[in-house]
Amino acid sequence: MEASCISYKNTGYFSQTVIDYIDDAAELRPFYSHRPNFNGFAELLKTKKVIADRKVLVQVLTQQYSRISASGHAIANVVTENLDLLKNDNTYTITTGHQLNIFAGPLYFIYKIVTAIKLSHQLKEKFPDKNFVPVYWMASEDHDFAEINYTNIGGKKVHWWYEASGATGRINPDTIRQALNQYKGVLGMEHHAPELAAIVETAYTKFDKLADATRYMVDALFGKYGLVIIDADDHRLKQQFAPVMAQDITEQNSFKNITATNKQLEKLGVHIQVNPREINFFYLADNLRERIVFEDNTYKVLNTEITFTKDELLTQINQNPERLAPMW
Repeated sequence: MEASCISYKNTGYFSQTVIDYIDDAAELRPFYSHRPNFNGFAELLKTKKVIADRKVLVQVLTQQYSRISASGHAIANVVTENLDLLKNDNTYTITTGHQLNIFAGPLYFIYKIVTAIKLSHQLKEKFPDKNFVPVYWMASEDHDFAEINYTNIGGKKVHWWYEASGATGRINPDTIRQALNQYKGVLGMEHHAPELAAIVETAYTKFDKLADATRYMVDALFGKYGLVIIDADDHRLKQQFAPVMAQDITEQNSFKNITATNKQLEKLGVHIQVNPREINFFYLADNLRERIVFEDNTYKVLNTEITFTKDELLTQINQNPERLAPMW
């Protein structure tokens, strides 16, 4: 196969800021630590310290995978091996993330995952004394159902018509049958269509959470390449994150630091894409995902009657950290 290459600049699809970053513009260097090349990785790995409870991580992942293996799905040996490698101090993850788009949604859903897998293999070849595990982080706590409830295939738009609320990963996909049949109809029977039809049929009919359905589908497609899939909507993982949530909500560090950085970028003429809020967390409950705000010396959950004092909120974070979700 012959491949033709075109520079990012000449595509016309990227902002000047992205082009400047790719071209290693000197004025942007203070805003990141390492260049995205093998020399940059070499420098990073010299000083990178992973601060994580690897035991808890592997326990959670193993349990999450057991929910799809219980359906009769065989987890690839390379995935099991990568889960075991995560216990080791010389193992690093190459992580990509995306929402739970039905039927894998837009093509860049696939591109992201393929890139993480490819980069993990390249880094292992370059740094054989270390391990690199590709990870797909599911945005299961996102609430924007309108962004994930459709896909385009064969020039047709397949739409899952459903009134959803709350975290999308917790949605039961039992109402997706019409969209599922339409998708399989467009697939047809040629090439790998029957195989893919069987994958999505099982994914969206054998599990009662969209997060598990998506895990099954993605593992069926990419498990043989060692991809590890994580759902952060878990009490044990949130316990690890609880101190960060408490500090950021009460001290508003993200807001202060990002605002200060944005002012510096604006002076360089950079178009600002991230505008932080004072509090960048949501409150999660059944069919509920609403922003937390601080008004009149009280922490409030928008569009509800739920309120907290500072001490009550800190207690909530400590005891029930799964009820909070970051604003990704």
